[in-house]
Amino acid sequence: MRAPGSAALLLAALVGTAGGQCQGDSDCKLYPAGVGECCGSCIPATEPQPPTVQCLIACVTPLKSCTCVSHQCKGSNTLL
Repeated sequence: MRAPGSAALLLAALVGTAGGQCQGDSDCKLYPAGVGECCGSCIPATEPQPPTVQCLIACVTPLKSCTCVSHQCKGSNTLL
């Protein structure tokens, strides 16, 4: 017999999301416009740097901040 919630923990371990992407803002990293996406990227600091991309039109609202929200790295075009 499994403990309550053990199926969710097992599934999280299998897909590599146990505990979420981040625990705090320092677990996330902001990359500038043209890295990963035209407006920048906000990803877990443990992930490798995304490739540089060529954008046909410059980004009007690049990411300015990168924070941990509900265990997910989230970029914003405003300073938080």
